[in-house]
Amino acid sequence: MDMLTIEEQEILKAKKRKLEECKKKLKNLQDRQQNQKKFRDNRREALNSAVVADPNLKSKLKIKDSGSAGRPRLEETQPLLLSEIVRIARHGSAAHEKRQDEIYRSILTLDDLTEQLTKDGFHVKRSSVYLRLQPKRSSSHQGKRHIDTVPVRLIRAQNDFHNIHPDQRLCQATIRTMDELASLLGPSEVCYISQDDKARYL
Repeated sequence: MDMLTIEEQEILKAKKRKLEECKKKLKNLQDRQQNQKKFRDNRREALNSAVVADPNLKSKLKIKDSGSAGRPRLEETQPLLLSEIVRIARHGSAAHEKRQDEIYRSILTLDDLTEQLTKDGFHVKRSSVYLRLQPKRSSSHQGKRHIDTVPVRLIRAQNDFHNIHPDQRLCQATIRTMDELASLLGPSEVCYISQDDKARYL
């Protein structure tokens, strides 16, 4: 075995010192972990004994049961949420197309419904409100996430409300006349743009 040079001996000593420091740091972390576990166990036992002595203390400290992990559902913290969604959707709602079930087709958008719930004092997000409405297809992957729902469904985008406008016939006659005028003058004289059932002439 060849003798180590002075530089190699210094490198070996530095590695040994670093290894000892790492072992010491690991031992400190393990001791701290055990101490924290002991502290949590002692605190849990003290809380359990205090709750047994005073049953009202559990509700005051908002201590959950051991089986319920995670954040509580909105229905638990805000029990009137579902009934409030139905109440808001009833105003201005339309009947179901097939009239076979009691589902309200709300003319409100999801943003309007969420905004109204926020004004009424509920703390909800847009996605939380959407998951409490009837899905379009319950067999889809997204539809299976709708568990606790109310009989409310967002109305589909449609344009049949244009039929009841009082100026419908006047607008149709004006558009036809402008079409004829644009065809007579040609593309060099007039530019015709139509977008979203609205016509504009330049």
